[in-house]
Amino acid sequence: MPLLGQAFLAIWNDVTPGWDDEFNLWHTREHIPERVGVKGFLRGRRYVDWQAERQRYFMLYEAEDLEVFRGPDYLERLNNPSPWTQQVMPEFLNFVRGACRSLVSGGLGVGGAMATLRFSQASAGEKLVGLAPDLLELPGVTAVHVGLAEDAVTNQTTNERKMRAATDDRSFAALALIEGLGRLELTAQMPTIQAAVAELPDGAPEIGLYDAAFILDGT
Repeated sequence: MPLLGQAFLAIWNDVTPGWDDEFNLWHTREHIPERVGVKGFLRGRRYVDWQAERQRYFMLYEAEDLEVFRGPDYLERLNNPSPWTQQVMPEFLNFVRGACRSLVSGGLGVGGAMATLRFSQASAGEKLVGLAPDLLELPGVTAVHVGLAEDAVTNQTTNERKMRAATDDRSFAALALIEGLGRLELTAQMPTIQAAVAELPDGAPEIGLYDAAFILDGT
């Protein structure tokens, strides 16, 4: 199905070895519920690739619009992290984060797996919009979303960001998110997907493929 709202926040990270259990418990019981409790946050998702050597986790937060990510309610949370957040977040590694304006989003339902394709050039965004209908027709693909990152929204200085001082906060320019029925079905389509984006600016995106782990709608 289309993403809820007109904007989304995409995050990738690892955690210090030995911290996965704590991270998953914190993220499920506190962090996603806290985030979707912020006005304008509509849904939070966590994905995982247990075989990945880098950026094992992918998180997606759907929001009404970009202003949610720099609004007072969200900034209040970012600048007043809970004790549990203060314990877990310094253990983040290989952190990438981007607040995105949604350019196109469509499909049916929520897939069991997600492919993420990060591009370093913003010009890839509009071209991805043109590819989206064809990608959505691929067998096993359930949804396609394209976003353009907004650095002015992403790169705000907050107390949570200061807690991640040990890992460089990296960003990106454009992003394609492709949902599939499951890892098997999405993996089968990845050669076709990679061939489709090969002619785009920065046609060698950073690619991840993740299984759905936890999804929670806002109230």
